[in-house]
Amino acid sequence: MEMTLAQFALAVNADTKWVQNASAGLGVYLAYSEGDARRLGLAKVIHETAGTPLRAAWEMAGPALAADPSAPIVSAESGDGSVRVAVDVDRYLCTFTAWLSRAYLHEPRRRGRPAVRERAPALSAESFGLDVSLIAANMRRPLAERLREADDAAELMNRFRLRRSG
Repeated sequence: MEMTLAQFALAVNADTKWVQNASAGLGVYLAYSEGDARRLGLAKVIHETAGTPLRAAWEMAGPALAADPSAPIVSAESGDGSVRVAVDVDRYLCTFTAWLSRAYLHEPRRRGRPAVRERAPALSAESFGLDVSLIAANMRRPLAERLREADDAAELMNRFRLRRSG
């Protein structure tokens, strides 16, 4: 399921600017999907915890998440083998699930001005100084009575038209 940038940032446990900068710094296109959020979130945790560069953390996060799920702790290491990190994948996935549910349930506010809520037409008319009391009184009458009156007015107009044309 595709997410908005704001939802994706909540799933990664970061702010939107960090996500955009991370995507640019890694040189990868993030599809704002759960899979990308899972990997970037783990890369962020490795980056912040072990102090590894984000690119190396990204490279470690992929194999760590793809490792055998029965192994409780996975050893993720950088491409050159200089950094090795023990990752408790199950614990991370539990934390990620909480972040993901927060992203879906508490969608953050969208940027820009909030949508303008339209007022009731009668209130708008009154604010322009129009007298809507006759309309309100007519609306309080039963529907059958209003329809009978409208039919009488239509019949009167038809008779008037026939006299004018004939």
